Amino acid sequence: MRLILCLLVFVLSNPIHAQPSSDSAKPSVTLAFGEYPPYYGNDLHNKGFISEIVVEAYTLAGYEVELVYLPPWQRRVEETKNGRFDGLISMWHSADRERWFLFSNPLPANEVGFYKHVESDFTLQGVDSLASARVGTVRGFINPPEINDAGAVIEEVTHLNQNIAKLIKQRIDIALVDRAVGRHILVSLYPEHKDDLVYIEPSIALLNQYLVISRKAEDAEEKLNAFNRGYAILKQQGEVVRLATKYGIEPTIVD
Repeated sequence: MRLILCLLVFVLSNPIHAQPSSDSAKPSVTLAFGEYPPYYGNDLHNKGFISEIVVEAYTLAGYEVELVYLPPWQRRVEETKNGRFDGLISMWHSADRERWFLFSNPLPANEVGFYKHVESDFTLQGVDSLASARVGTVRGFINPPEINDAGAVIEEVTHLNQNIAKLIKQRIDIALVDRAVGRHILVSLYPEHKDDLVYIEPSIALLNQYLVISRKAEDAEEKLNAFNRGYAILKQQGEVVRLATKYGIEPTIVD
């Protein structure tokens, strides 16, 4: 009995601590994302094409990834800028944005142009044709300078699908949007109107997407470099092309 009591005293005074698992020792990164289907979106398989690339790249680099869904574009930009999130999926590059963000190696580009209603008389014939046109854009997006220079009437919304809805009702003349994104929104949210809108050829820009890391994030440079390392492996393995094919996307990167 005395031996049992002695052992109990030893155990209570020397508690056994569980060893941390290898997973708990992994570095982690928290990334905000919103709705830009089929590239990323909360209801898409694996949160979409670009999200899947980002998660797989970080996994190859030994990172745990937390994706936080925050639909309003301007809000997630501001909160990432201020350091609430380590980074954001995804963004177009501008020199001004480099003040707040570190940009990854380029991700597959967006084919940006205009959609219009099939009954609209609008024709795109150079910059002058944009004069006085009612152009739907998203608050916080970078608009091609030609739109503002031409004197177009810019009507901003919070979400892309709002512009598609306005275009269906002919409340705007054209909507600025990626070709694949516009089509995806139209078919998935407004299938009864899928033939009411058309994409205007040619596209006005090919713009690479980028993962961005906030300059206020802890170990920001390492988090960016880790993604680039994993992303390089994915490209070498042909995984980016395979994923693009799965989502019906042509993975173009502009040099």
